[in-house]
Amino acid sequence: AVPLPLRAFPAEAVSGAFRFMAQARHIGKVVLTHRPSGEGITSDGSYLVTGGLGGLGLEVAGWLADQGARHVVLVGRRPPTSAAAEAIARLEREGVNVEVVQADVAVPADVDRMIATLCRPGVARRGIFHAAGVLDDGALARQTWERFEGVLAPKATGAWLIDQATRSLDLDHFVLFSSASAVLGAPGQSGYAAANSFMDALAHRRRAEGRSGLSINWGAWSEVGMAARLGAHEQAKIAERGIGAFEPAAGLAALDALLRTNAPQAIVLAVDWSVLSRQFSPDGRPALLGELLLGRPAGDDVDTTAAARSLHEALSAAESRDRREVVRAYVSGQIVRVLGLDPSDRIDPLQGLTEIGMDSLMAVELSNRMSAGTGLALPSTLAFEYPTVNDLTDHLFCELGLERSSPETVLTGAEVTQAQMAELSDISDEEAADLLLQALEGTGY
Repeated sequence: AVPLPLRAFPAEAVSGAFRFMAQARHIGKVVLTHRPSGEGITSDGSYLVTGGLGGLGLEVAGWLADQGARHVVLVGRRPPTSAAAEAIARLEREGVNVEVVQADVAVPADVDRMIATLCRPGVARRGIFHAAGVLDDGALARQTWERFEGVLAPKATGAWLIDQATRSLDLDHFVLFSSASAVLGAPGQSGYAAANSFMDALAHRRRAEGRSGLSINWGAWSEVGMAARLGAHEQAKIAERGIGAFEPAAGLAALDALLRTNAPQAIVLAVDWSVLSRQFSPDGRPALLGELLLGRPAGDDVDTTAAARSLHEALSAAESRDRREVVRAYVSGQIVRVLGLDPSDRIDPLQGLTEIGMDSLMAVELSNRMSAGTGLALPSTLAFEYPTVNDLTDHLFCELGLERSSPETVLTGAEVTQAQMAELSDISDEEAADLLLQALEGTGY
């Protein structure tokens, strides 16, 4: 006999299950499932780690062994390096049966082959840890489908294929190694953020279907992982955003704790929230940050206001003839910081910014910094539209309303608009009509 089809709901979604049944949308049975928390790693089962031959994957394999696992499958696209081979040998000396599978998680046949290795006779299938991934940074305006697809393949495509290949398996753990970029965003990582967001959604879907699923939005690991492979300049840029790195032991402790909860998604991050918040323009700050910053709502831009105030105070204190130089000094200073140059370095105001090392990611950072420092909504392509210090200075000088301001008054972009509206509200309809006719003269209308 063929069993009746069923639709499973986790116990915590009981109201949704009753609503689904009341709408008569089901065929067969509606089932509530309860997956108790606290399910740890067992010695009688096998565990599979994708990206398992990299530094982070090997850390997870070592942690599994420490927790008692005795059957581990490590998946990588390339053969083990000498360092990986040494780590595997160490695990085997500790009594762990390690199998290495060379496979691409974005290729269906490879996924079927590695899942078959997990499902060895006489060994229970206990868990999958999907840690494979690649980076290919680039500003959104310069993205191509090939680059986007290359980043999606190991993350999104791989996660989906593994999900489909294991639908018949009752796994204790299905853990997706996502990234904080999916929650907070990251300059130049649109493809990476999208791929990780897909994995976050997949974890929620699995839980809604009554299956195991946990997506962890990891921050930066020290010593292992993608962030650890970045150069000193890139790591310094991450630190300037308020993002720190945690030791592998701390990351593995967080992994252990999360496996003992029923959470479908969690973020693990070493961060100074107030510093991170200042990297976003007033309109671009994720709502999550507003809730974390001492309970202030997302629209309360205290840090941005403080950043803008220093420039405007300097302009207000300067003589009218000196204000352009104040703006030029501000522009030069921000460019020096973004490029990581010595503060004493002098930038030729006529030299193209790309000629001195400005790339698309730095351009986004420069725009964000200047948006915070001026209070203006500036485009991410600012450095390409105004490619020299002089060009940027002239643009900001105009946008700040300094060409129209009196020596005693310096207006922000928002204040200029308010001042113009106040002037218009004081004139009569006849005067407004006269002004409109004057503006239209010679336009052909």
